[in-house]
Amino acid sequence: MDVENNFEPNKKVSFSNSFSLLLKLAPANFKRSYGYLLTVKDGEHENTLKYEVDITYIKTIPEKARLFELKRTSKVYINDMEPDLLIDQLAYEAGSVIYPLVVEIDFDGKFLAIHNYEEIKNRWQVKRKQITSYFTGEEAEKYCKLMDKTIASESKLNWSLAKDYLISTYFSPIYKSYTSKLEITEPNAFPLAGKAQPVAFQITQQVQENLNELNAIELWHGGVTSDERSALDVEQEQDFPLNRGVDESLNAVEGQYTARYLLHANTKAIRSINAEWKLSLRMPLIITLSLYETQPNNTPTQSQNNDSYNSLLLLDKEEPTTLLGSIWKSLFGG
Repeated sequence: MDVENNFEPNKKVSFSNSFSLLLKLAPANFKRSYGYLLTVKDGEHENTLKYEVDITYIKTIPEKARLFELKRTSKVYINDMEPDLLIDQLAYEAGSVIYPLVVEIDFDGKFLAIHNYEEIKNRWQVKRKQITSYFTGEEAEKYCKLMDKTIASESKLNWSLAKDYLISTYFSPIYKSYTSKLEITEPNAFPLAGKAQPVAFQITQQVQENLNELNAIELWHGGVTSDERSALDVEQEQDFPLNRGVDESLNAVEGQYTARYLLHANTKAIRSINAEWKLSLRMPLIITLSLYETQPNNTPTQSQNNDSYNSLLLLDKEEPTTLLGSIWKSLFGG
């Protein structure tokens, strides 16, 4: 019997001191398998990114952090298809060196830093040779140089991964006190501005008093933008409200955020996340994220790293922007 789900409906949520939700780790079996779906709707264009990922607790560094490993366990799908455009293939191959990824997480659940930086840096040296033997041309060299620059700096790579949608949403500071009102309001920021600073929001976070019909804890988030930049500043990926400084008639960018986290009643581990961000830009931006726990697959998955390239592909000019390419560039500075 799954002890995490052995709870009756309408039972009160079990809080720790000061109405806190605290993650209870079971090192012998604390591994979660998830399906991940990101949908980006920019005006009339909609694209999806989908893959499966395992998140495993490794150990605790006393008084510092907990270590978790993220490992992709499936291929990456763009609009339900494997990457077929050369630019997507290049972005996928360059980004694949990040995994397996070991991260340091604060005790409230927030991402702090990469733990296996040296491993990633060494993997990139091998992967770079493979990429340059398979892809050639100006655009391929541009991608490699940008990756070189990011991976050469541990702080830059930490900053890049902090803007990843999965990492910033899953490793969010949800393990804390919600006060006797079971509700708190705090600032937060989300990676909605490409390479620029994340967009600031003021977020109300509310825990439902009782377990829901799935015997799960419901944690609701809702809020609006509090960023000083205008919509034009965000579109131009500016870190500061430069356009508002020139044109005082420009208003601050408007946007909304909602999310529903479901947590296991006993361990408080994440069962699922459904989140949505909306920004009122010239082309309205809507981003939705879904993460659902799946049954562990005991069948070994075929390696997704194609180490035996057998042909040379030319990328001598920039191809049309794609979802995977856009995500890669927002993370690694394209």
